[in-house]
Amino acid sequence: MPSPDFCKSPVIYYFREGRKGKKREEKATDQDARLTEIERRLTDTQDVMIALSEKLDRWEEQDKLAAGKSANKPLTTGER
Repeated sequence: MPSPDFCKSPVIYYFREGRKGKKREEKATDQDARLTEIERRLTDTQDVMIALSEKLDRWEEQDKLAAGKSANKPLTTGER
């Protein structure tokens, strides 16, 4: 069983450090800055994913066109 001092320590820390900590406005500003940074990073990630998706779509379209051209091409004597 934990000692009573161990159980009191978080409460004592809160009252000593929690009340001396940042003001609510400063905490809200810090949270806003963090959320803004997270949004920016998510937007960057989405931009990369969209670019990769478009690139894969172009590759697939090129493959379809190349396959269509080779299917319509008549066989020559060397390809039989």
